[in-house]
Amino acid sequence: MKYAVGVCLHGRSFRVVTAVIATVVLTPGVCLAAPIDAKPMGELINIGGRRLHLHCTGTGTPTVVVENGGAAFSFDWELVQPQVAKFTRICTYDRAGYAWSDPGPEFDTFDQAAHDLHLLLVNAGIPGPYVLVGHSLGGMLIRFYQNKYPADVVGMVLVDSSHEESLQPVGPKIVRIPELTATQFHSLIDQAKANRPKNPEPDLVPRTIFPPYDKLPMQYQTLHLWALKKVLPLVRTWGLNLQFDCSRLHQMRVRTPHPLGNMPLAVLTATNFDGVQAPGMTVDEARQDHLRLQNDLAQLSTNTIHVLVSGSGHAIYLYKPDVVVHSIAEVVSSARNHSRLHPRAAASDSATFAGRWEGRMNRLSGLSLSIPGAEKRISRDIVLLLPKGANP
Repeated sequence: MKYAVGVCLHGRSFRVVTAVIATVVLTPGVCLAAPIDAKPMGELINIGGRRLHLHCTGTGTPTVVVENGGAAFSFDWELVQPQVAKFTRICTYDRAGYAWSDPGPEFDTFDQAAHDLHLLLVNAGIPGPYVLVGHSLGGMLIRFYQNKYPADVVGMVLVDSSHEESLQPVGPKIVRIPELTATQFHSLIDQAKANRPKNPEPDLVPRTIFPPYDKLPMQYQTLHLWALKKVLPLVRTWGLNLQFDCSRLHQMRVRTPHPLGNMPLAVLTATNFDGVQAPGMTVDEARQDHLRLQNDLAQLSTNTIHVLVSGSGHAIYLYKPDVVVHSIAEVVSSARNHSRLHPRAAASDSATFAGRWEGRMNRLSGLSLSIPGAEKRISRDIVLLLPKGANP
């Protein structure tokens, strides 16, 4: 890999606007050179005139397939992938337009992402069944994938997943997207376009790594900045299909109380909340709304563990990678043995699957947990939310 001289930018804010993805803030950090030619970590697989980057390690079944959040990349899972590879095969990949993957006809729409991933796995010779792991936007994408290809999926892990009903800024308003008609949604988009400055400032492309990506080894920090620069022009165009996508996901959700049946499902929720507040909503009310929707995700299956990961921000796989590894291991084990998940196992030492825990998480503090229909089970390290009446 070759590098060019980078320019340090300190104390500047950089926002990735992808509706359901957290705000990224640049803070003083390490000044890195940007790679001129970054060699793919995995393979470039042809999916019919386009190639997508796929990186698989380990052996065993079911195969774990990771779906990234918006403006995130396969190598961002470097703190998780080697540990999961110790007990099964794990594949990370980059959606169309990300990192080494060629752009597609659409950017990050649910249909395009699901179609591409299915074709990628088939063409790469990676047979199912799969345990799907989705972070942020990726959580909604793997739910859509499972609905489209249900026979392929035997387990899921939602890592601080977005929810289609979460409050989001659309144009001048804060809304729940599925509550809007297509006409109302595009009217708000048009209002935003009308108020856009005629000569907007150019996007600030960071050259300085920012938290939490500074937790990655140095070479992956450099790759992250390189890939982020490449994808930013596409990110600016994203979101016009959200009403269509979120409304369909909402309809899938309300069709039945437990769309996943008894499929093993782990829901991981970061406690460092940074969400959207509707006008007149207090911070505590916003937290309650966020937790209500996270608890709703835990109701997708009757075989669920819901873990509140204390001391973690949105990218749990960087803040608390061991929690992610252990949760994946629990779901893989449940899928292999056709057994129920055990909530108490989520609070135990993860050495069985992924090595020793690196330190203890701080106790949850300042976060109200009065979620209707849920019980609280608090361990030294994590909080488990169980569906009402669940038998641990």
